[in-house]
Amino acid sequence: MFVGLNVPGRGRNPLGERDMKLVFEWLDASLALAESHRAQKIFVFLHADPHFERNAPGDGYARLRAVLATHAQWFKDRLVLVHGDTHVYRDDEPLPGMRRIEPWGSPFVRGLRASLRAGELVVESMP
Repeated sequence: MFVGLNVPGRGRNPLGERDMKLVFEWLDASLALAESHRAQKIFVFLHADPHFERNAPGDGYARLRAVLATHAQWFKDRLVLVHGDTHVYRDDEPLPGMRRIEPWGSPFVRGLRASLRAGELVVESMP
């Protein structure tokens, strides 16, 4: 299942409290739908880098990180966060149970191809 969230990037989340409330409601409803359909993998797309390494309250993404951490525990190894913003390729696990993929950005623009092989997510760089 694919879920798109409107979360802008560049260090501070410029969305107001009301808008973020709507983002979290959309995420919760989407994940409930994914669970009801027994989705093998759930991809959550957004622009912002939530800066998992910061883990500092009040930086604009603290609540987003907390919500993702809760969902990562629930969906253990089925949740995949795909984001941009910092333009550096990453394929890691910033939270237990959640894989993060960030594609290269300018000036190293290159696509990625994701596929499931024997239930495992395989991410490959496209030529």
